[in-house]
Parts: sequence; structure tokens; C-alpha cells
Amino acid sequence: MKRIKSWWLPILPIILIIYPLWNLVAVSLGVSTVQQEISLAAYGQLLQDPQLPTVIQNTLYIAVVSTLASLLMGVVAAILTEKTDIPGRQGWRLVFILPVLLPSYVISIAWQHWAGPVGLVNGWLQNLFDRTMWDLAGINEIVIVMAISHMPIAYLLVRSALTAIPAHLEDAARIAGARPVKVFISVVLPLTAPALVNAALLCFASALDNFGIPAFIGIPSGITVLSTLIYQKVVGLGGGQFEQAAALAVVTGLLSMIPVYFQGKIFHGPKYSREEGSREKRIYPMGIWKWLLVLFVSIWQGITVVGPCLAMLLLSLAPAYGVSLTLSNLTFAHYISLWTDTPVVVAGLKNSLLLALISTAAVLLLAWPLARRIVLAPSRLVTFLDGIAAIPYCLPGMVVGLAVLLTWIHPIPGTSFSLYGGMVILLLAYIPRFYTFGIRTWTTAWARFSLALEEAGHVAGAGPMTVTRRITLPIFREEAFGGGALIFLLAFTELTLSSLLAGSQFPTLGVIVFSMEAAGRALESAALGTLLTLLTLGLSAGVCKYLLDEKNSEEKEIKA
Repeated sequence: MKRIKSWWLPILPIILIIYPLWNLVAVSLGVSTVQQEISLAAYGQLLQDPQLPTVIQNTLYIAVVSTLASLLMGVVAAILTEKTDIPGRQGWRLVFILPVLLPSYVISIAWQHWAGPVGLVNGWLQNLFDRTMWDLAGINEIVIVMAISHMPIAYLLVRSALTAIPAHLEDAARIAGARPVKVFISVVLPLTAPALVNAALLCFASALDNFGIPAFIGIPSGITVLSTLIYQKVVGLGGGQFEQAAALAVVTGLLSMIPVYFQGKIFHGPKYSREEGSREKRIYPMGIWKWLLVLFVSIWQGITVVGPCLAMLLLSLAPAYGVSLTLSNLTFAHYISLWTDTPVVVAGLKNSLLLALISTAAVLLLAWPLARRIVLAPSRLVTFLDGIAAIPYCLPGMVVGLAVLLTWIHPIPGTSFSLYGGMVILLLAYIPRFYTFGIRTWTTAWARFSLALEEAGHVAGAGPMTVTRRITLPIFREEAFGGGALIFLLAFTELTLSSLLAGSQFPTLGVIVFSMEAAGRALESAALGTLLTLLTLGLSAGVCKYLLDEKNSEEKEIKA
């Protein structure tokens, strides 16, 4: 194989990742073109902020409790679909990963109208018992919604660990006389321990990163976390607010990197291998209990996923907020008004589609050479660049967005033109944010690719571009479709970056939904949230197949 040149590979990470993050730190230290002296004034002012201890306490409470709840639900879901013979397991797999595909702000809207203080369930119970049964507004509601939103992360990791356990290990324990419960406790659970730790760390980091749920539920309730505090300082535009926001972003970024650091220590980086042939996995027959499990899962998902989406749909069809919906007053007026009376929605749809398409194409194109180098010709430089590429997604989106804002908000030298509020600055944030997804997409494909196919094309006289177009890309089409669909969905429904970077002349759908909720336009936001949910469901087939990795290898199931 010809040596792959890599001297130019660091250029993209330096421009799009290292430079903005370095600029963020510089601003937090008071370093500018006018004043080159390092100052800790912004950090001092931040420490004197009386609300900071409460904000940190809220953030850690939400992150820890929601992580524990996500982990518990994810483990139960993975055991049900991978270690039992519950009917309809493939369908349940799709249902369990659905919350990770829906925008967190849509889940927030749906939950508020389902089980929030003024939701359907509370209304039904109040009619039955003539009093309010619960009040989950504020921090407890944030914890519940965040746990539901991040549960698929734990589910996917634990599921992957369970499917990787060879059947012969469990067989050996059974031959030694252990009962199924003993086998599961002494063999299966210890083998999934690294995945459990990894899932807990990722759920914790995701909770620190999440902006949509605390913004939609916490801001109206007066509950502030680190991500929303950064946003409030930036939009406050007070004296020294940018410096304080930068200092807070640096602290938040360092805090979020702690679980990422321990995750790297546990797994020592990604490993790529080719697997051939079929695998056997052991499942445990539940007998008549499997139908009780079906009932349990149906109620569980009905309360946490189906019910909220249904409540949001019903609200979007109601004639007015607080009016009971009947067949006689059902209306589609709010959907129609989105297109006829709210031109910003049409503009936001076009902008989000354009951003998602360009971001997806750019990420997949720019990630190709580095991914090829990671698998086929690894080196210390390549491993380092792979780690750098993961930083923008490991960091909270608010930190990345602020770094991009502070770097590119100033007019281009020699002109009065600024990138702020346009498509270009959003692309400068979207591409590094999702860059690691492109790398993971192509490394998965290259790890299963036989270089003999490329060599055969070269022997036949085809050039590198022809071999790539006629041989390599057709083989990679499933990975490209799955990874591309995931990047498209994340970019299309993105809120955190666009809340800082999208101006009034280039709004995105996430910002529009946020503005509608802030303005009290609950019916229109419910209608738009329902449309986004339907769109997500329409695009979820390829993403689900990609996340579940169904084509990885054939699995033969053996009942214990």
C-alpha cells in the first residue's frame, strides 16, 4: 500500500477547533488586540456572582440524578430486548432509541403538555380527585425529561455489550451448576461493567451539555444551570458579560471534560477490528411472563414517549389553549398559520434544511481522509487529531457556540462585513461540532473494507478517483446513509449553537420554536414540534439501522 501523506491533516482541526477554543480562553483572560496582559478579573467577577453556587448545585443535581435514572432505564431496556424472548423485540429496540432522535426541546414541549403542571394527565387527575396530584415544575421536571431524553445513550451502550458476550461463557457457568439468575449476576453483569461506566459518564456529560430542556422548562420556572447562565450572560450584553460568559464557558468545559477523561482511561481510545461469521448469543425464555413484560414496556413507553407526543398533537389541534378538544372543534388552523401567517417558519425551514445538507456533505467529505488514515495507517499524529476532532462534541454546545461567536463576530479585516447571524458562522460551528460523527462513520466502513478490492481496481488501470467512485463508495453506501442521516437530523433540529449564532436574518427551526415558547405561543410551537416529530420518524429508519448496527454480523440466538 502506498504511504498516505498526512502533513496537511492538522489544518482543518487547527482552524475550526483549536483556534476558536484558544480564542475563548484568551477572551476569558482579558487578552485582546488592545490589551495583551493576562487578567483574571472575569473569573473574579464570576466568583462574586451570588447565583453561581445555586447554579452549580442545580447543574450537578440534574446531571447526577438524571444520569442514574437514564442508566437504570437503559439497563432494563437492554436486558429486555437482548436477553429475553419478549415478543416484538425489534420494534421495541426502535422505540427505545426514539428519544435520542427527537430534539430535546420537542420532548420538553411534549412533556409539559402531557405530565407537567398544566398537562393532560394532571388535568384528568384533578377532575377525578378535585385537586392537583403533583407539581413537577422546575428542577424535578427537568430531571425527568432529561432522563428520558438520554436513556437511549445508556441503552445503546449496554445493548452493544450484551450482544458481544459469547454464549459459551454463559454455557460454562450453567454446566458448573449455576442457575440462570446466578449466571446473569456472576457472568453477564460483570462483563457489561465497562459499558455501564461508559454509559454513566456519557449521560452525565450529555446532561451538562443539554441546553434545550433547561431552557424550555427551567428558564420559565426560574431554574438556572450552567448552559442557560452562559446564554443569559451573552444575550444580556452588559459590561464585561462576554468576558464573564467566556470564563464560565471555560469552567463548564473543564467540568464536562472530566467524564470524557475517565472514559478514555477506561477504554484507552477506539479500537477497530474486522469480524466475520456469525455469533451466538444466549437469551432467556420468560414463558408466560413475557406477556407481562410486554404490558410493562407498553405502559412504560406509553407514559414516557407515546403519551407526550400524543398530548402535543392534541394541543396543536385544539382551537385555543385550555379548551377541551372534541371532534366538533378540532382544527388544523395552527398548522396552516405556520405557513400562511408566520413567514419566519418557512424561512427557518429553508435555512435549517440548507444548513443540514451542507453540514452533512461537508462533514462526510472532510472526515474521509482522516478516517482512512486512522484505520489504514495510524500514527501518533493521527490519533491526536482523532482526539481533537471529538472535543467539540464532548464539550457543551454552548461552550462551542460561544467560542465560534467570539472568534468570528468581529468584522473581516479591511471590511465592515461580519459573519455573525449568517449561514457561514453557523457552518463554522456545525462542521466541527459533528466532525467526529463523520470520522466514526468512515472508520466503521474502512475497518470492514478489504484493500484487495482497491488494488484490483488499480491493476485494471483505474485511477484513485475512479476506484473511490466505482468501488469504495458503493460498498460504503450503508454506512454513509446511516451516518449521514444522523448528522442531518442533529444539524436540522439543532438549537444550542444557533441560539447564539443565528441572527434575525437567518433563523433556524430550533430558534423559532424557542421564540414561540418564550412568547407564549404554545399552540403554534406544539404544531411545529409535531411536524418535527413526524419528520424525525420519517428519517429514523436509516438512523436506527445505523445506531443498532444490524448489518454488523449475523447473530444466532440460543435459548438458555
